[in-house]
Amino acid sequence: MDTNNKNKMITDKVKKLTEALYRVTDLYPDKEPLKWVLREASLDIYTNIMSVMSERKSKPLKDIINSMADIINNLELASLGGFISDINFGIIKREYNTLKLLLESKKEVILIEQENPVLIIKKSIGHSYGHNGHNDRKQKILDLLKKEGKTTIKEMMPDFNGVSEKSVQRDLLEMVKSGELRAEGEKRWRTYSIAQI
Repeated sequence: MDTNNKNKMITDKVKKLTEALYRVTDLYPDKEPLKWVLREASLDIYTNIMSVMSERKSKPLKDIINSMADIINNLELASLGGFISDINFGIIKREYNTLKLLLESKKEVILIEQENPVLIIKKSIGHSYGHNGHNDRKQKILDLLKKEGKTTIKEMMPDFNGVSEKSVQRDLLEMVKSGELRAEGEKRWRTYSIAQI
């Protein structure tokens, strides 16, 4: 699914959810604080998501996701108090969780240039090195091997702070397959060196 379709799906879903939550809370007495807490929270989520999607304003997606968890908790309370039926509670909870998953599948980076915030949405990646992390690690492996010569993965790991050994192992295997590196030995005792051309 491309970004435009995903953004449309998110904005459509948040509109419908906000409308549904307003309809459900119409049944609450006006003096019931939960009515206004839920409405305000759903309106905040709606406003923040619409702002993020139109890139007019940057709001960390994790804050929006946390607000959705608060709504679900308050709805649970409303359900226990008999203000909302189990069926309506189940539907709204499921839809907020679906929206939450859609948002979590995006990872944001907020860059602030003077007073003009810009939101860049990137695809989620599995490690903290950023988009070029895979290539950065490979370059680091090459640099280490140029300096050290033959080296085991255990000897390399102190240079890869915050990266799992499995990630480095995958990079090493790819580099051996591509012919960049040579591997000698078995498992723990395997050493890696730069392949001679």
